[in-house]
Amino acid sequence: MKITCPHCQIKNEIEFANHIKCKCCQKSFQGYSYGIKMITKPIIVGASALLVTGGIIGYQVENSLDQERYLPKFEYAIINQCANPNKTYLSNKDFERNIDICSCALLETIREVGYKEAIDSDFRHSFQNNLQECR
Repeated sequence: MKITCPHCQIKNEIEFANHIKCKCCQKSFQGYSYGIKMITKPIIVGASALLVTGGIIGYQVENSLDQERYLPKFEYAIINQCANPNKTYLSNKDFERNIDICSCALLETIREVGYKEAIDSDFRHSFQNNLQECR
């Protein structure tokens, strides 16, 4: 540890021990307390401000990425009806492929049209177009 002697202002390199004295004037450092230099305080304040700013920006970005979605049972009903509209037997492979296509179409439709209280012509038209694109 490096400390400056309060008596003669000479820098001393010391190890932690009792009865430490200045290498120049041989006076004891006992009774003095030492803290962080003034130059580190602005760094600490700047780092704290940076952390707070980063937290605020992260919160805003997270909120902007959250999108309003339909209830899960409503989304399930749309995808289920889309994946097997005739309610016929489909192989697992075909059914899973249809679910992937319908999920893609629903996701793109929600991105384009947004959240709506009911299915309207805009939603249907967008969903039909997205079904073709997702195939």
